Amino acid sequence: MKLTVNHHTAFLDFLEKQAQEARLSAAYGGRWDDGGAQALKDQIECWRAGLENRVPDVWGAYAKAFETVSDPEYAEYQRLQAKFGKS
Repeated sequence: MKLTVNHHTAFLDFLEKQAQEARLSAAYGGRWDDGGAQALKDQIECWRAGLENRVPDVWGAYAKAFETVSDPEYAEYQRLQAKFGKS
C-alpha cells in the first residue's frame, strides 16, 4: 500500500485508534498484557520520527551512544587511551 502525503496523518491516527482498541480489549478480557498496543505505539512513534527527520524517543540511548562515538574528541580520547593505557 502506498500512501500519499495527505494520507500519512490519517493512517497514523487510525493506527493510534487500533492500539487503543487493543489495549481496551485486553483489559476488558482480563488479560495481563496490553494486546500488543505498546508495540504498535512504538512503531507509530518510529514512523512519525522518520517523517519528521528525527530519532524516535525509544531509540534515545542509541542516539546518545552514536553522538559519543561520532565525536572527534572522543576518537582522540580513545586513541590516547589505547596508546598510554587506562588510568
